[in-house]
Amino acid sequence: MHQLSFGRVRPVGNIVELCIDEGRELTLQSLTEFRTWIGAHMPPRFAVLVTGSLDFSLGFEAQADLGNVAGLQAIAIVRQFPRSDLVFDVIRRLPRDHVLKLELFPSRDSACKWLREHLVVTH
Repeated sequence: MHQLSFGRVRPVGNIVELCIDEGRELTLQSLTEFRTWIGAHMPPRFAVLVTGSLDFSLGFEAQADLGNVAGLQAIAIVRQFPRSDLVFDVIRRLPRDHVLKLELFPSRDSACKWLREHLVVTH
């Protein structure tokens, strides 16, 4: 895994696993750092797998900009705690200029399967 200022990322083929550090706030600056990392390490079409405790917050600007990454095909969030549903609802309800494929899963395996299937279908 690679350490960023707000958490860890690990590329697995065309899926990047993102584990945000507990208690952190994901800001617009965090997203910029993540995009820079993606540009250097990921293929042009990729997906994001969010794992971990999901005990983090999203700044307002980050909420509005989340998912606005060139080449991002889908985001899968692994439900770890009831709070996962709240994070998911916030992300899903935000108005966007584009369609964001976003799903919540009970396990890492089911999330990875969905991401792989989605990436195959959209190629």
